[in-house]
Amino acid sequence: MSGDEPNPFGPEKPLTGFQNTIKGVTGPTRLLGAAVLIGGAVGVGGGIAGSVVPQSARTAARVVGGVAFGAAGAWGVKQVDKKRKEIAAIDLHNTLVALGPSDFDRANVDAIAANYEVDMSSECAEALKVEYDCYLSSVLPMVDTPLRGDEADRLLAFKHKLGINDTDAAQVHLEMGRRIFRQRLETGARTSEAAGNRKAFQKLVFVSTLVFGERQSRFLLPWKRIFDFNEAQVEFAMRENGSGLYKQRVAELIGTAKPDEATLVALKEYQAKLGLDDDSAAEHLTAAFRTRIEANVETAYQSVKRRTRVRTATEALENLDDIIDYNQYLSELAAKEDTTLAAGIGPATLYGGAYDSETRMNELKELYRTYLTEGIKEGNFTTELTQKLEGIKTTFMLGTKEVAGIEQDVQ
Repeated sequence: MSGDEPNPFGPEKPLTGFQNTIKGVTGPTRLLGAAVLIGGAVGVGGGIAGSVVPQSARTAARVVGGVAFGAAGAWGVKQVDKKRKEIAAIDLHNTLVALGPSDFDRANVDAIAANYEVDMSSECAEALKVEYDCYLSSVLPMVDTPLRGDEADRLLAFKHKLGINDTDAAQVHLEMGRRIFRQRLETGARTSEAAGNRKAFQKLVFVSTLVFGERQSRFLLPWKRIFDFNEAQVEFAMRENGSGLYKQRVAELIGTAKPDEATLVALKEYQAKLGLDDDSAAEHLTAAFRTRIEANVETAYQSVKRRTRVRTATEALENLDDIIDYNQYLSELAAKEDTTLAAGIGPATLYGGAYDSETRMNELKELYRTYLTEGIKEGNFTTELTQKLEGIKTTFMLGTKEVAGIEQDVQ
């Protein structure tokens, strides 16, 4: 076995003696296989054939010979048909064990179907459900493990490889829900373990909806009817899990550099994939922009308060100019009103962050004072300086009276 996914399918399943005997008996040779069974019953009444052919068939074969052989032969063909489906299911399982989910392919299923002349999706539906259940159980994280974000993609890919239809696959998802629900009932509603099971169920609802799509999920996954899990709870599960994954992706993509349009388009596409609403998505992007400028503010303030022989405002000014430039870039992007870009694009402020408190307001006033003082060293207010100060005022959420007081002190 190779590939980068663990193998969840367990050990190989051995074939019985009878299954080994008729393995590969297909098409025109099927009747011959049945004849071998019945011939064995007639001739020796024992061995492999004797152990599987009913006593009535063996007795009839001995009494009336060829006439009985016709009836017993029909029984034999039926048994071969039944056994070849069983062997196809075992062959499928052993192939999955040997290859693992990464290297396993739809061609493997097609080869097994052709070899045993079976329609895997209808004649071996239960076997497909068993294997899909193994994979589903391995993909969905444990109670305390967060979603990775690729669960739905992996399940969709494996579902396609396996050839299981949506109806049967949905039944597997519902059965997993029943297992989680039973565990929750067994642990009681108030324990921490029960809370973990509740989160596990929400993850199942979220991933299942992504696998089957919102429209199909309404019919294939009746959460309300089976689990009394209503529409509002489904929406909460979707928003809670989708928000967590989107926040993680935003943190990965939005760093200290200005986000390019390709990145913002990718975020919008990921938001749509998660089924996340614009308000929730915008909240996470806005927070990422705020975190970025908070780092500038922290560096700027530390440089102003640093005790050195020769005090310089250069570092503080550079960081404040960087904030102004960053917000100007975001303003230009927002002005495009491009719906393909991520929700929440616009100038960042410190609202809702670490500096949104009275205890940090003096730090912001000090930085505004520093920028103003350095800006008018060469003379009076310029139009450019006025615009930059207005940008800092808005970003820092400073009031008009507070700014007026600072300007009066400086002048």
